[in-house]
Amino acid sequence: GAPGSFYGRLFPKESVHFMHSSYSLHWLSQVPGGLEDDLGTPINKGNIYIDNTSLPAVPESYLAQFQQDFSTFLKLRSNEIVSGGKMVITFLGSSKLDPLDGEMNSLYGLLAKALNSLVSEGV
Repeated sequence: GAPGSFYGRLFPKESVHFMHSSYSLHWLSQVPGGLEDDLGTPINKGNIYIDNTSLPAVPESYLAQFQQDFSTFLKLRSNEIVSGGKMVITFLGSSKLDPLDGEMNSLYGLLAKALNSLVSEGV
């Protein structure tokens, strides 16, 4: 383990022989841009994930942020790993193009309901 964000530099240049990242890269570095209309109103209808009511701009924004974050992660790690070093990355993914098709969407739906309930109770 190392302190700091994995979306920033963690180690000196060419100092790491083996890098392992496990189940962290599906967390974005920031909230994606483009999730509000021109008036600043959220366009994802109170959801914290991509839902079947989400406008097409929502998954596009999340994808763009992931691509930026993943590229940054790989660029930074490539500078830190010695020539011939190894890296193992484990993270969530899907072979399906539809972001709504899969078990993770159900999990995020339950989490969203719980969080929205807490917010409505003022917690």
